Amino acid sequence: MDARRFDALTRLISIRDSRRTVLGFLAALPLLSRLPGWLSPEEAAAKDRRRRRKGRQKKRRNKAKGKRQRQRNRHACKPKGKAVVCAGTCGAVKSRQTCGKTVDCGSCACDPPCAVCFTCQAGPNTPGTCVPDPDQAGAPCGSPGQVCASDGTCACSANSCPACEECGDDGACAGCSGCCDGETCVAACPACTLCDDKQCVPCPGCCDGSGVCQDGDTNAACGKDGGVCEVCTAPETCGGGDEAGMCGCTPTTCAAEGKNCGQFSDGCGTMLDCGSCSNPTPVCASNICTACTTHAECGQDAICADGSCLACDITCGTTDHTCDAAALETALASGGAVVVCPGLYTGRISVKNVASVTMLGGGQGDDPTSSTVLRYLEVTNVAAFAMSHVRIQGFARTNCVADNGIYIEDSGATLTDCAIADIGPKFCTAFSTLRDSIVEMVDCLVTGSYLYGSGGLHISGGRLTLRRSSIKSNYTLDNGGGLSATDGALVEILDGTAITENRAEGGGGGINVGGGAEVRLHGSTVTGNQARKGADEGGGIYVGKTTDTPPVLGKAIISADSSVTGNVIFDVSDPNHTEPNNCAGPGTIDGICGP
Repeated sequence: MDARRFDALTRLISIRDSRRTVLGFLAALPLLSRLPGWLSPEEAAAKDRRRRRKGRQKKRRNKAKGKRQRQRNRHACKPKGKAVVCAGTCGAVKSRQTCGKTVDCGSCACDPPCAVCFTCQAGPNTPGTCVPDPDQAGAPCGSPGQVCASDGTCACSANSCPACEECGDDGACAGCSGCCDGETCVAACPACTLCDDKQCVPCPGCCDGSGVCQDGDTNAACGKDGGVCEVCTAPETCGGGDEAGMCGCTPTTCAAEGKNCGQFSDGCGTMLDCGSCSNPTPVCASNICTACTTHAECGQDAICADGSCLACDITCGTTDHTCDAAALETALASGGAVVVCPGLYTGRISVKNVASVTMLGGGQGDDPTSSTVLRYLEVTNVAAFAMSHVRIQGFARTNCVADNGIYIEDSGATLTDCAIADIGPKFCTAFSTLRDSIVEMVDCLVTGSYLYGSGGLHISGGRLTLRRSSIKSNYTLDNGGGLSATDGALVEILDGTAITENRAEGGGGGINVGGGAEVRLHGSTVTGNQARKGADEGGGIYVGKTTDTPPVLGKAIISADSSVTGNVIFDVSDPNHTEPNNCAGPGTIDGICGP
């Protein structure tokens, strides 16, 4: 015994363990393999009983296992037909093909043995002859589906092939050329079925009246799971109710369609109320609130101003759209905002001693059906006067019917989107005068006036600012066909304002700058104007002086982005004869005048 095993033995002896454990270890030792023989008779008998018991249990298990296997084999074995078993052999045959049973394959008198579907017929005095075996008729013989015919041929028949196969001309079964309805190969599947991978399967869609399977996803044929097709009628559509193959309708909403006003169909037969519009987008167009563009969109007794609809405080409902201005004058005298509907308002309108007043009209055109037209407006001692979308229309093209024009004195005024037109004629009580006031005109037109003291506008003292405006085609018998600034007035002509095609019998066909007055041009033009040839000329601008001693000079400042060109002087004896003349006068001109 080596040292390792001896140490293990001593450890076992030194611990309290079962005798079986110790004996098992000792039995593994080569020198002590006979140690069990030294056991007591009782221990040896017990060990023998255990061994025999295990042997009996193992024998019973093996016997049961063999029985189960034999049963499985009997159930699993399927004997081959006689044609297959007896092909090329004779006599009694017992083999795995017969599942252990004996099959009589006929006489062995034939050499060689008979082929499949044949049997050997032996005569008393003749050798055996292979003849068709009637016992094998209909028996499987070759490839699946082939059977023995009465003439001994091994071939398929109309009914012998496996399910969904066809008997070919070569006598062998082949795949279905049409479609299989489960057992039989057919040229076309039954009604309400489909051929899928050569198998007749239920229609996944719907069946129409002819039994033809439809996809089931159109309004003309809607359905599923092989049901009868339905015809969907508006507003329903196939799948429209969020369920495929069903007629339905999913209603939309105003928000989903981007609609916010008026009545709108939900697409399923119900009208939705999408709300109403208000300023600054008061008009409902195609169920969307938008800004107004015409007075008509705002309804009766309202005007469209800067995209909003405003109810009128003053209306003119006569058939000829001509009304007396007394009601308008009363409304303006009260101050605040006054909205004036389109119409021609005749008579003098005087606004005096009011802190603040705003007049908003219907437009600055000459048609009283769509614009607010006044004859004469006088504003005196008003701290803040605002007027927009209004036209002051005079009588320069007719006779002096009545007072006309605009007169602003000792006031602060803002005129926007306005027109001052045809003020006159000469020697009539007509004014286009701004006296000692702070006035701003934006997007305004001054045109067609015919006055004695000045043509388009006369600014006496105070300050005038012109932005994006036009002074055009005005005429005067004195100086300043387009504009005359006197008595220390300051005039700023800005932002693309144009002084064009004006005419003066005196100096300054476009602009007359009196002594002490100042005109500043920035980003504007003075062109196409005419002044009379003589001492006071200046087809474009005349800059004069006062008669004081010493005289006070006027001043014109022309910025580099402005243009004073194309102006002329004319000879009174021959008005058709003109000479280039842009600026003249003893006053100061700062900047480039002319080419």
